[in-house]
Amino acid sequence: MKERPLNFDYADETPVTVTDEQKSKLNKYANELKQHVGMLLYLIKEDHLQVGTRDSIMSIIDHNTQDLCALFDYSTYLKQQQEKTTAEIRAVNLENFELRRQLGQKVSTEDVREKMKLVIDGFRYWSEHQGFGWMSDVNVNDWGVLSGRMRTSIGRTDRYDEETRKRMADFGFEFEDINEDGAEPIANDHNLQKIRELVKTLSPDAIVDRVTVNRRGNVPHIEDVNIILREWDCLDPYIKAHIEEDQRRYGTKKD
Repeated sequence: MKERPLNFDYADETPVTVTDEQKSKLNKYANELKQHVGMLLYLIKEDHLQVGTRDSIMSIIDHNTQDLCALFDYSTYLKQQQEKTTAEIRAVNLENFELRRQLGQKVSTEDVREKMKLVIDGFRYWSEHQGFGWMSDVNVNDWGVLSGRMRTSIGRTDRYDEETRKRMADFGFEFEDINEDGAEPIANDHNLQKIRELVKTLSPDAIVDRVTVNRRGNVPHIEDVNIILREWDCLDPYIKAHIEEDQRRYGTKKD
């Protein structure tokens, strides 16, 4: 926690009346704080501080500090500062909302549609080139959260599927052959952890929302994983790679 420096230029010069009772309690709290901080320093100096003793001392210090703050109604000051900060945040949010509204008026609905298509293409590009493969059920909710369901079964219909399986095996996934047509990752703790690590390669903020397990047969397998993405900036390199791939394949150009 950042230390707050004393501000002697604070504008409020209202005098504080301290009663005899408050003075008595202040002396009591100050003496107890001095005593226990001194004990803590002594134990540290003599290299005798133990976890139990440390926790007990810190508990007493914390208790006396809270009593001291309550003695001078510090909670009222904190509440005022919180209300001030909340008002500032609300004002900034309103300004941000207005700027976004004005920006939206300058962008056509068709432009937005084309940009959204690129975002989804970038999401799928990551899945196909860094993940297991096809990403389906891609959608965006009212809060701008992007989600999609990535399948984890890998076929053997062409060279691309073999490359995908090799990439996932190199990443550390454990597979069991289902038949000559493909393989699926085994549903065990190791692979579930690898699923989380794989999704984090897309973005540190990406979330594994749900993992579907196929329990048919003797060994359960992971069928697919639902991914939630709150921030989209991480998709920029995959959007760029998708556009470049389209240009190489079809000679198309996307803005």
